[in-house]
Amino acid sequence: VAQQLAGQSAFAAIGLRVLIFASVYAILQLFLLRYVKKIEKNPEHSSVYKEDLETPVSYDLTYEPGVDRGLKIFGVGLLLLPFLLVAGFFIPALSSILFPLIALLFVVLSFGSVLVSRVMKLKEAGKAFLRGMGGVAPAILLIMMAMSIKLIMTRSLVMDYLLYQASTRFEGMSAVGGLLLLYLMVLVMNFFISSGSAKAFLVLPLVLPLTDFLGLHRQVAVQAYLFGDGFSNLLYPTNAALMIGLGLSVVSYPKWLKWTLPLQLVLIVLSVGWLLVMHLLGAGLF
Repeated sequence: VAQQLAGQSAFAAIGLRVLIFASVYAILQLFLLRYVKKIEKNPEHSSVYKEDLETPVSYDLTYEPGVDRGLKIFGVGLLLLPFLLVAGFFIPALSSILFPLIALLFVVLSFGSVLVSRVMKLKEAGKAFLRGMGGVAPAILLIMMAMSIKLIMTRSLVMDYLLYQASTRFEGMSAVGGLLLLYLMVLVMNFFISSGSAKAFLVLPLVLPLTDFLGLHRQVAVQAYLFGDGFSNLLYPTNAALMIGLGLSVVSYPKWLKWTLPLQLVLIVLSVGWLLVMHLLGAGLF
């Protein structure tokens, strides 16, 4: 969406974007390997060491023969998932209800595979489903609280005011200053509006003419937007996917924040570095 709004082709600067991906991937691997080696030497260094001790672990890998049938049904049903995701890009009406449809698909497949495998009766499966819902209930409450922040900010037009005030700051700035301001603006807005496409329609039509005036290439501006929109999704509690994932695990948000914050700071430095490199290389790169 951002590429289209900026008038750039989907594969513009693809070589440089591959290098950016490789550098980010390398940092993530180093970060994870460092953490794994640390807890291999001393398991007590794990952020969730106490929680792991309290979690029962079963090493019994045997299961009833009927489970194979259930797994096959579930696996075949999962083949619908990529089709739904692709169709969501081309059918606007479908994209608005895509996540509820995916959730419904998982519910239907779960009950269907359990009934086919005959591991549980329908009543038992329903009770297990309700227990699972109870496990993520705290995360749902947090998501509702986080979404209320977004609702208040948008319905009260506070977000529009902040966006307008931020856009006026571009006047009189240098190209590098404008580039960093765009990155910072998207980084902050991502706390309130996690949807990348919605944020693109809000920010880019307003900001791109100003970045043109500052002499910034539009591909660099788009990359600043993508950096601001992407990594912080794993940082902000307003991201529903993050909170649901934490709710399904034993990791609390404060512990997750403490663990991921150093990585996020490194990624911010890396993002700024790549933006400066792209700007210094100039329009000839694209």
